[in-house]
Amino acid sequence: FPYTTLFRSYDDLESVAKQQSRFKGNFPGPLPILAHDFFIDESQLAVAAAAGAKAVNLNVALYKGDGGKLKDLIEAADKLGMDALVEVHNKAELDQAVEAAAKIIGVCNRDMETFDLMTPSDYQTREWVKPFEETVFNLVKDIPQGIVPVAMGGVNETLTAWSLRDEGYSSIIVGEGIVRGSEMRMSTGPYQSAYNEAKEIGRASCRERV
Repeated sequence: FPYTTLFRSYDDLESVAKQQSRFKGNFPGPLPILAHDFFIDESQLAVAAAAGAKAVNLNVALYKGDGGKLKDLIEAADKLGMDALVEVHNKAELDQAVEAAAKIIGVCNRDMETFDLMTPSDYQTREWVKPFEETVFNLVKDIPQGIVPVAMGGVNETLTAWSLRDEGYSSIIVGEGIVRGSEMRMSTGPYQSAYNEAKEIGRASCRERV
C-alpha cells in the first residue's frame, strides 16, 4: 500500500505533493499521498484532491450507521480520482464498508472514544497482549476476496508487521514508528534501533510469504 500520509494541514499535504512530483519519470516514482482526516462532506474531499491527495481515509464510525453516506463519499472520491481507504473497528462497520462497495478496507486497532490501542503488543516480547484471535485485527478473515485488507493502529514493531502479513493483511498503515525512527536518525545517526525498526516495518509487508 504505497502511500505517504503524514501531514498537519493541507498546506503540508500540498508541499509534500510538490516535493514528490520531482520524482516523476524516475524509478521509483513519486509516492501517492493519503489524506487522513475526518471526512464528512464531499467538499472536504475536493479540498484534499486539489491539494494533491490521491487517496482519502473514510472512517465508518463517523457516519453512525449511515451506509448511504459512506457509499456517496466513496463514489465522490472515485470521481475526484482518489482511492478511498475505508476504516473500520468492528464487524458491524466492516459489513457496512463491504455493502458500500469499498475496495480498500483498513481494520483499525484504536478505540475511537479514547484513541488508545485496543490490543497493544508487549514491547519486550513483541507479541500481542491478547491472542491474535481475540484482537480487532482478526477481522481480516471476514474481508471478502478482491478487497485490499489494510492493518491500522499500533503497527510499531517489525515482528508485528510480519505477523499481520502472515495473517492475511497485504498492507499496513504506520505513523508513530516512522516519526520515532526519523527523530532518532536526525539526532544520533542511521544505526539507531528506532530508525532500523521503522525501515524494517516498511519492508516487512513487501516481502513474499513463505
